[in-house]
Amino acid sequence: KLKECDLEPHEFESWHHQEIYGCARELMNAGKVADLLTVSDELNKRLTDTTITDYLAEVVSKAYLGGAFGQYQEIIHAAYRKRQASSIAESLRHGLEHGSDSDPVDKAIQELMSLNQLGKCHDHDMVSVMRAGVRMIDEAREADGLTGISSGLPDLDASLGGFHETDLVVIGARPAMGKTAFMLNIA
Repeated sequence: KLKECDLEPHEFESWHHQEIYGCARELMNAGKVADLLTVSDELNKRLTDTTITDYLAEVVSKAYLGGAFGQYQEIIHAAYRKRQASSIAESLRHGLEHGSDSDPVDKAIQELMSLNQLGKCHDHDMVSVMRAGVRMIDEAREADGLTGISSGLPDLDASLGGFHETDLVVIGARPAMGKTAFMLNIA
């Protein structure tokens, strides 16, 4: 589930959670296992405060994810956005009361608009892109052929590897050539 998570460490309110999540995410991005032992070991290397590993063990012992991982992620996103919006409102109030060189209203509007971009970061460095690519290749190799959803047509599956979540497949042909029938057979 951590591979699919789009949270950033700074979105967590507690510094404990920021450090733990950041460490686990870095381990996953490096293609390593992120479990209690590996995250604790990495945190012990980074930090002099050993209470965080005790806290991590307590969190893991009490944690229950079940099928609610996506809901938990949304709760964290919403709480972060609320904290950011409160901070922007406080800056606006302070700017209006004490005056400033720039227009505090325009600045507040710009910052509030940027909150809509949370979780939509498209900036990647070459190392993370390459690691993600290698991980996808490894998963495809382990899957023995079909890595996506089968189309039901073996030749098409062999060339595409199945349909994937991010694929846009365009079916083009002249009128009355069977595009609709083809798509209905796939569906």
